[in-house]
Amino acid sequence: MTPVLTRYLYHCEEVCHSLLTCLLVKSSFEETLFWASEIYYSGYQKEIWELLWKIYYDFFAIRNPKFEKKIKR
Repeated sequence: MTPVLTRYLYHCEEVCHSLLTCLLVKSSFEETLFWASEIYYSGYQKEIWELLWKIYYDFFAIRNPKFEKKIKR
């Protein structure tokens, strides 16, 4: 099976895991933005939005229900 790579030749699945980890451990904004932009600018715009919604509903929605409106904007 051919691996799915990003523009800087990271495995896309591992980039998604890195983004999730950054958000959960509250890493620096720059690091979080790097992983998100790596997915987005590699041509996976739909996938990054799906991932962000999944992360929001899995980890943040109960404590931050008003974020949903902000994300939609």
